[in-house]
Amino acid sequence: MKKIFFKDLSFDLTREWALLRAKIKRYLELNWNELVTYEEQGDYIVISTFWYFTDLEKRVLDYSSYIFDKYKDSKKIIIYWQLVGTSKNISSLPYVYKFIWVNKEAEFEKIFWTKIQFSDILSSQINHNEIVYPDQDRIISINLTQKIITPCSYEKKYTQDRKSSSKALKDVLDEFKFIVNRWYYKILLMWDDVFWYWNDIWYTFDELYNKMCEINWYYSLIVDYANISNVIKFFPKIKDNFNKIKFIFMPSKSLNNKVLESLNLDYKENDIVNLIKQMRETSDKISIKNFLFYRIPWETYDDFKYNINYTNLYDMTYFWQYDKTYKDNEIEKKEKLIEKLRKNYIDSYRWKKDFIDSFE
Repeated sequence: MKKIFFKDLSFDLTREWALLRAKIKRYLELNWNELVTYEEQGDYIVISTFWYFTDLEKRVLDYSSYIFDKYKDSKKIIIYWQLVGTSKNISSLPYVYKFIWVNKEAEFEKIFWTKIQFSDILSSQINHNEIVYPDQDRIISINLTQKIITPCSYEKKYTQDRKSSSKALKDVLDEFKFIVNRWYYKILLMWDDVFWYWNDIWYTFDELYNKMCEINWYYSLIVDYANISNVIKFFPKIKDNFNKIKFIFMPSKSLNNKVLESLNLDYKENDIVNLIKQMRETSDKISIKNFLFYRIPWETYDDFKYNINYTNLYDMTYFWQYDKTYKDNEIEKKEKLIEKLRKNYIDSYRWKKDFIDSFE
């Protein structure tokens, strides 16, 4: 039995990464490895991280060099990562035993003896306290894909091949039955775009969703990320059952047509407004989360300020830096406006507990 110390260096975890992290840890445990509590106990140090920031790159570099300087060759360092665009410095580290990219988990099989493959680990086998917050013990996740795909769908240079990435209908429905038969009635559907599910194997999200409703009506769904274009496409087909979705993260990225077009997004301001209006007419208890970009090099202060017209359209919104390094004379004005806007939304940390507790 090999002893493994697992160290995740990500910043605030997305649910997608939290699920993947919990799944890889369970995969290692089920294959006769021991996950230890302290780094000095491990024969292997698995460092995991997920996202695109140079700050994360520095954390990985600092921690891995610390391990090497302290333990030299007595411990083997494995880096399990998704750091698109910031990976050159890390990939050149001479003391790393193995680099394993997200979606390449089969590489673990070359290091550790494998009885159960990573792709065969079910949601029901995972410690869900690592995915949802510990006080939410009756929520469980279903991941609709066999691999993670980068969420930057508008940036083609970061988009990976989506071929055959959806799980088969039978597998998802079997997992759904298993979950609801054990009295889990708050279910989190996860993917980089839940509503895109099955397009890669010539099926559609509405078929899956409506079959879930046929199996069991007494559950609530959380949809963690849905592309607005696909929601617009599938909403009419699930409208009759839509009130089962109590929360949806459906980021617009902007509500200004000029900015939307510059990001190569195929929806407009009116498309967003009309969709949300239909959603609220269908389900008066749904909560809708958004994010808006700022620090876009070509976006003026007036372009960004236009978003304030829709302060009350979403239940919660957070703000994402499109280009963290970009500075202009208007950035201070934008950030002051962001602080004003934030006061109009539910605080994201409060939502984690209070909103989910309010499910009926």
